[in-house]
Amino acid sequence: MLQARVALADNKPAVARQVLTQASRNAGFDTRQLNRVALLQINAGDAKAAAYTLGKALQAEPRNSASQALMVDTELRLGNVAAADKRAREVVSQQPRAALGHALLGDVAAAQGQWPQAVEAYRNLVLRTEVPPLEDFRQALSRLADQERAAGAARPGVQDEPHLIGQIDPTEPEVIQRMRKELRLRHRALETE
Repeated sequence: MLQARVALADNKPAVARQVLTQASRNAGFDTRQLNRVALLQINAGDAKAAAYTLGKALQAEPRNSASQALMVDTELRLGNVAAADKRAREVVSQQPRAALGHALLGDVAAAQGQWPQAVEAYRNLVLRTEVPPLEDFRQALSRLADQERAAGAARPGVQDEPHLIGQIDPTEPEVIQRMRKELRLRHRALETE
């Protein structure tokens, strides 16, 4: 497969296709390997060969989500919109709560120019995408802050403030001094003062 990548990098897609055809045969029914080969075949512009390779992968593991997603993309490239739509709907029916199927439905609808359906599918994708809980991040940051305090790290901001804001004329009115300080802390240009 390295030889195919080099051929693609050297802009020799015919050589890459030949190498990848052999790689597809050598991969047997190893789904992960077949998916890698198919992706490179797509990059080499050989969607027909990618469809064959992905067919082998899906024979070995019919519910493999990576193979299904690549197959939908490949079918769209080949103009088989009906087959891509059918496969995308199968993915949604197999895993209705997963985001992947809705992304595939959006891609199929977009390929057909059905923009309202594409937007709805992508909306469903966003609604089903899991957002990591912010509490985990907050706790991690709190632990880091505790470690820094325990290590004797200085409180950020307080000691650095004079360094960040530079020299301010103490003879100016208090309100002007505060304005300059705020502008400089916000990294405004001196001309804005």
